[in-house]
Formats: sequence, C-alpha cells, structure tokens
Amino acid sequence: MDMKSLFDVETCIGPFEVAGPDGKKYDLRFYFRKAKPEEELELNRRMSRQRIKENGQIESSDAALLAPGWSFKQLCTRITCENGNGEPAVDVPRDEWVDIDEQVKKDAWATFRTRVKKKDAQELSD
Repeated sequence: MDMKSLFDVETCIGPFEVAGPDGKKYDLRFYFRKAKPEEELELNRRMSRQRIKENGQIESSDAALLAPGWSFKQLCTRITCENGNGEPAVDVPRDEWVDIDEQVKKDAWATFRTRVKKKDAQELSD
C-alpha cells in the first residue's frame, strides 16, 4: 500500500446538518488537507500558551483558545452545502465562511483532527 496516497489526500468531514432561515435543513461538508509540519508546530505552540491571572491561577491564553480557528483557516480547503432536495452540493465561497457558525467549524476541525484513532488493545491481539 502507498502510504503517501493514504495520508496525502483531501479528507471530507461531514455532513453537519444545519437549519436554514427558511426552516429547511442543509448539509455542510468540510474538506481538509493534511497539515504541513510547520503548521502542526505552530498549532502546538499556539495551543500550549498559558498565562497567570492576578490571583495566581493559570489559564489558557487567547492565542490558545483561538488556535483551532487558526488551524481551521489553514487546513480547510473547501466547504460544500447540499439542500437535501437531490440537487448537487455547491461550493460555499470562501468569503462566506465567516457566516458559518464558529461551533460548526470547530466541530468539523475536531472531527478531522481525531479521524485517526488507535485500535483497541483487544482488537490488536486478535
């Protein structure tokens, strides 16, 4: 098996069902590319930033909290929308991505990040 072809492809995540203003349900699909090593390092740097509050407690910095959004913008190559009536999905223009709920984008990004899972130890012993 060619490992490059296994991991160096655009990955479709979804569908995520969202309700439109017309009351209809729409399916969004997010397409992600593999992160470059320098992007992975930058994401790790951003996510690990913390600060000490006045009361001495440690909390995540704004950069850490915004890191998933930064990574989403780097890795998401396209978003499609399907209206559920059998018509083909259409690409959502990049300048309209700001209108998509941030939580939906975070969920898509998190799903992409966790798409490779370690098999259960019991399964490996079979």
